[in-house]
Amino acid sequence: RMVIHNSQKHLQLMERSCRWITSFSLRGELFPTTGEYKDIHYNMLETKWIFIPHGMAIGDKAVAMLHKYSWDNPDTTFASSKAEAEAYANIYGFQNVTYLGSPRMDKWKNVVINDKEVFMFFTWRLGLSKGRVSYWNKFEESPYYKTIVEIVAAVRDKYPEYKINYAFHHEIVKAGYDETIKNAIADKDVNFIYLNSIQGAEEFNKHFGSAKYLITDFSSVAFDFAYKDNAISIYYLEEDFISHHYDLKPAFYDKHLGVIAKSTEELTEILATNKPTDEACERREKFFYALDDKNSERLYNAIFKNNNSSEMFNDTSEVKEIENTKRLAIYFFYDPEGIVDEYVYYYLKDLKANCDELCVVVNGELQAEAKKSLEKIVDKLIVRENVGFDSWAYKDAMRHYGYDFIASNYDELVLNNFTNFGPVYPFEDMFNKMADVECDFWGHNRYLAVPGQRFDDVAMQDHLQSYFTVFRKSVLQSPSFKKYWEQLPCPKNYIEAIKFHEIRYTKHFEELGFISREYIPLGYYDADCNNAPLYMAYSQVVECKSPFIKRKTFFVKDGKFEFPIRDSNTVYDLLDYLNNNTNYDTKLILQNIGRSQILDVETSESEIVEINSKYEKLKSEARSGREVRVANAEKNKIYIKNEFLSRFKK
Repeated sequence: RMVIHNSQKHLQLMERSCRWITSFSLRGELFPTTGEYKDIHYNMLETKWIFIPHGMAIGDKAVAMLHKYSWDNPDTTFASSKAEAEAYANIYGFQNVTYLGSPRMDKWKNVVINDKEVFMFFTWRLGLSKGRVSYWNKFEESPYYKTIVEIVAAVRDKYPEYKINYAFHHEIVKAGYDETIKNAIADKDVNFIYLNSIQGAEEFNKHFGSAKYLITDFSSVAFDFAYKDNAISIYYLEEDFISHHYDLKPAFYDKHLGVIAKSTEELTEILATNKPTDEACERREKFFYALDDKNSERLYNAIFKNNNSSEMFNDTSEVKEIENTKRLAIYFFYDPEGIVDEYVYYYLKDLKANCDELCVVVNGELQAEAKKSLEKIVDKLIVRENVGFDSWAYKDAMRHYGYDFIASNYDELVLNNFTNFGPVYPFEDMFNKMADVECDFWGHNRYLAVPGQRFDDVAMQDHLQSYFTVFRKSVLQSPSFKKYWEQLPCPKNYIEAIKFHEIRYTKHFEELGFISREYIPLGYYDADCNNAPLYMAYSQVVECKSPFIKRKTFFVKDGKFEFPIRDSNTVYDLLDYLNNNTNYDTKLILQNIGRSQILDVETSESEIVEINSKYEKLKSEARSGREVRVANAEKNKIYIKNEFLSRFKK
């Protein structure tokens, strides 16, 4: 919940909380700054104070505030890097400092960069602050103002096609000088960004993420920018421009992650380069704890799952890394035309954010543009002959990596395929939940066989459905895992694909002593809904927070839904829920379904009358939940083209 700073509620919550987590460690910023408790109440409480710095402090500036006698010492500080942890412990005098990465960096890891976009952001100058000694009669006479105008003009003149963003430091706005700068460069086609609103912050993140080049002075945002792959941070350090502010220390020149320019000529030359220097790349690799998007996850685990004294250290040389699950994901894809629709890219980007390695294996042809797009996202792309369905595609990919290599280097192996839309909710939620479940392998959903049920000529068995399965190290390291795949027959048709692998593998590994679990609780469906992701699509998404929706949910055949939902809710209700309650873009569904299904034929009026009549009869005769769902399935098969298409986001 949000509370007003300095309010009575603020004070009450601070007093009652068992843990404070802040991004600023000065008491005056964290605690209510009015009233009798201002200076004493926090020392009297046993609350654990956890500090996650909002900037980057590595001892590179002579800042009075960054001094051990200026800080209130939190119980634990989580720095972003070893260099920052050493600065907090050895320079600023903090106790219990560790480093696991910075949560704010996660959002920069998978951004799409525009090679012709520049982002400018400069810190303030103390010499320009009102109430301090002014070195210039007017703001326009200051080197700060003149240099900014000169930089913008130089970039625009040499690169007229580049997009230029200029973000105002909040102190410039506070002093009222933002309009002065805007008026001076009004003809340079600059996108101005203010940080004093939610909209402004979102715009900052958007363009900071997409820009190829950052031009700054010595702001710590350069470290954030350098976290992006293939981005170039430029420090403009012309002598007059950086004067009358904090002095830079040798640590700045030792640890910065960009390129230094001291004239507009040098600056514009750097803008012609298309990749960071080798030196900058080497510094970047050494500086950050990890270059992934799992910083938030690591800190969450450290604070909420491993919150004991053994995880905290006073000496940064003893920092203990909290192990993160290393995950290899193999994604199987097939399309008869070799087209990859946008739903696949969306799925893979979120999956990639939760895995250390992502391999896509394609059966059959792949169009050139699709191949190019996939290669930008995945770590490995394998295009193979269209034989063996998904199981042999997985097998080929595992052979490519090597079974021993997988077992030695990964904690989990994720096998999944293109038959799902999603994720409706982040994959991270599902992985985090299942991390607390003790088992050797797990799947999204368990198919419950009806007693006596057969599939072709074999008995149907309870099994984890193979569209999403996770094998853990205990299975991966067993010789039985490699043996299973190497002895797996090559299926020649869909029925054999189901018989040889889908309905067999769960029981096979369970009989070897391995324990299996499922993400969707078994209590949400019973034997008549054994293919629950399809027939119980609405309840699984809404009540069980399923990240998946089967593509077959939207399949249309002969003017009717081929696999009607058995919930009381319909496909139309499901689409409404997605639009109104999730961030999933339903246009991704329509793009694929519109291409793969015939949507121009709809249920006729006479068929609707007949279906409704049958539904009413079944409903009136229903004596069990199973019979109610059979009735629902009858009614929910009705497909009305205009009603269906109207449910998708425009």
